[in-house]
Amino acid sequence: MSFIIKQMLNNITSDIDALKLEDINIGLGGDALGQAIGTNTVNISGLRDEMNQSILDRITYAFQVTSDIYPANQSMTANVVSKFNLLEYCTPTGSFYTSNYQYIIPIDGIYSFSIKLFINSTDEKNFRMGIYLNETLKLQGGASAETSEAMTCVLRCEMGQIVYVACVSSSGPVNVYMAPVH
Repeated sequence: MSFIIKQMLNNITSDIDALKLEDINIGLGGDALGQAIGTNTVNISGLRDEMNQSILDRITYAFQVTSDIYPANQSMTANVVSKFNLLEYCTPTGSFYTSNYQYIIPIDGIYSFSIKLFINSTDEKNFRMGIYLNETLKLQGGASAETSEAMTCVLRCEMGQIVYVACVSSSGPVNVYMAPVH
């Protein structure tokens, strides 16, 4: 067992994936762990912190986008995709494409998506926006939302699937305010 621990700790700098939390939590007493790796001291808390960060890096998938289109209103009709082209942050990088306003799912999992819209038209009564997953509508807002609307959905997604926001229905063009920090 000491050889396995020593080998894993020697490889930790080159391959943190080889070490699992269960491997450290083996219950060796005294300085047996220190002797196993050839020293009298072991920085378990530093190693644990490094592993915890590695785990967090693997489960944090997030992005936030807005728009810098000018003028700030985007005219929306049915099937028009919202032009979210100003990336505020994205981890991992390269998952949100500002050229086509789509988020590509980087890894299988359960995701939460939220949008907040300011609808800058008061005369349209049949206007609906939605969140799409691979061209399938997953959530839509209500009709007659003349000022602002917020929507959130939780979706089970697979790597490579595409998420975007688009107009679901409208009997005419509607202005959606798309300025930064709105």
